[in-house]
Amino acid sequence: MGTSPDVVYKYTPDFDGCLTVDGCESAYDQMMWVVDEAMNIIAWSDDGAACGTSASQISWMNVWNGVLYYYVVDGYGGAAGPYTISVFTRDCPPPVTCPDGALAGRRALRRSVH
Repeated sequence: MGTSPDVVYKYTPDFDGCLTVDGCESAYDQMMWVVDEAMNIIAWSDDGAACGTSASQISWMNVWNGVLYYYVVDGYGGAAGPYTISVFTRDCPPPVTCPDGALAGRRALRRSVH
């Protein structure tokens, strides 16, 4: 996606769940994204806030058993250098349940300012 060299990893989980992909130990300004088998970008990060650096972190990414994913590590603006990525399994947050009478979906919240 840029002028930096890319590194691509393949991963097929043997479970349904959530992952965090962490590049916080990278020594350069890093970007990271994950694509599925159809080459759809399903997660992306540039400057992960949890890292406190210009490295990347993708948190709470859903994955499914038997689906092939590609993890792409890239540099920003031609940056390159040593890096480490770590992949952690996580318990997914529980699904949000709408209370009786609520409408599912996104709606703008309007507030009066006095």
